[in-house]
Amino acid sequence: METSTERPGPSTDELRRELIDRFDNEKITLPLLGESVQRVLSAASDERSDARTLAEIIKRDQAFASHVLRISNSPLYAAASPIVSLQQAVSRLGMRQVREVALMISMQTRVFAVKGFDPELRALFKHAIATALFAQELARTKRRNVEEAFLSGLLHDVGKPIVLQAVMDSKSAAGRAVQRDKAAVFSIVDALHPAAGRSLARAWTLPSSVGDIIAGHHDLTSRTSSVHVTRLADDLAHLAMNDEPVDEAAIRAHPFAADLNLYPEDLDALLAKRELFAEVAGGMS
Repeated sequence: METSTERPGPSTDELRRELIDRFDNEKITLPLLGESVQRVLSAASDERSDARTLAEIIKRDQAFASHVLRISNSPLYAAASPIVSLQQAVSRLGMRQVREVALMISMQTRVFAVKGFDPELRALFKHAIATALFAQELARTKRRNVEEAFLSGLLHDVGKPIVLQAVMDSKSAAGRAVQRDKAAVFSIVDALHPAAGRSLARAWTLPSSVGDIIAGHHDLTSRTSSVHVTRLADDLAHLAMNDEPVDEAAIRAHPFAADLNLYPEDLDALLAKRELFAEVAGGMS
């Protein structure tokens, strides 16, 4: 996303303070999970549910069902024969992955949708998917919590469209002034998105650890290994999607790679996933 290197003007500072106050006092309207997604998340977390039960819930929402079928047939899960039924899709994905798919769909349809910013948010959503996949792979490599890593990677920048929508909804004079300057808009988005992302994680009743990782993923002094996983996955995703100037040498010299005790062969395996994860992220968006 485009950012400004210039010093923010008075209108930008004023609007930033206004939005901080609104977030602090919970006066920002946060996107809600769709009804279908809520039902799926509840069923997928219920030990009594099976693939047939979950498929019956999913098929009530045609848009949701088509997303699940498309993702189950993506290169990430591809098998010898294509998946043609929801029950097959749920069986292939598993309950945890179905929960993750449900959150991806909510993000894409309810969060990453701000009028006038379609190209930027489409690219941001692709980056979120790639980050989630790399974070999941890192967690597997280091035997950490895979679901926490995936969710934190998926949601690490989810605050950006929330802040962006808040800026565009602002009726103040400062807000109207900033809206005319895209660089000023994104300077506010960059500054406030970690806290906004944690607010959304809380509103969606996700684990508090996920909210903490979202809020801290830009803290280069963090000593928290879960933050290291998300930050390294973030940079790996930038490399894979070629959307920021990150090269392979920077990944191999990444300070968090050392903190996570990754060996050269671990990094080789992660870097070998670039094309696959970029293809999957493009297909899911």
